[in-house]
Amino acid sequence: MPYETLLRVFPKQFMDALYREEILIHARNPKYRGVLEHPDIIASLTNTTCGDEITLYANVNCQMSTHSTSSGLILNEVEGLNVKCRIEEVTFEGRGCIISQAAADLFLEHITGKTIDEIATMRPGDMLALLGSAVGESRKPCALLAYEAMQRELVKHVT
Repeated sequence: MPYETLLRVFPKQFMDALYREEILIHARNPKYRGVLEHPDIIASLTNTTCGDEITLYANVNCQMSTHSTSSGLILNEVEGLNVKCRIEEVTFEGRGCIISQAAADLFLEHITGKTIDEIATMRPGDMLALLGSAVGESRKPCALLAYEAMQRELVKHVT
């Protein structure tokens, strides 16, 4: 059956299968697994319910500009100069279920190149949307582990 027909006849089942396949791809071959030397940000978190662990490493590139923008968090303002920081490079290491590890890889793929402000304003629903409808209620803490680790770390640095 062609792709268009499957999508028309079984839209939810077809999309669920595609999301499940995407999760398996990221779990089996994570692009962002590894450790950065001398990272600017280290964010770690353990899911106390199941024991999944994640540590994120990120390097940030900050650029100064002379005007405020609606995108990009102003971390420092001195005489009209604004500093806007972006995630330049990011990796993770961890252990746990397929969902937590695949979600970490998907999250890092999503935040690479984003500003700190864009990441800080993400909501749990944004993260879950990356995984599609393939995550049940009981697996949401696994799916949100990397997201929660980064959010907790950004709160420490952004005021």
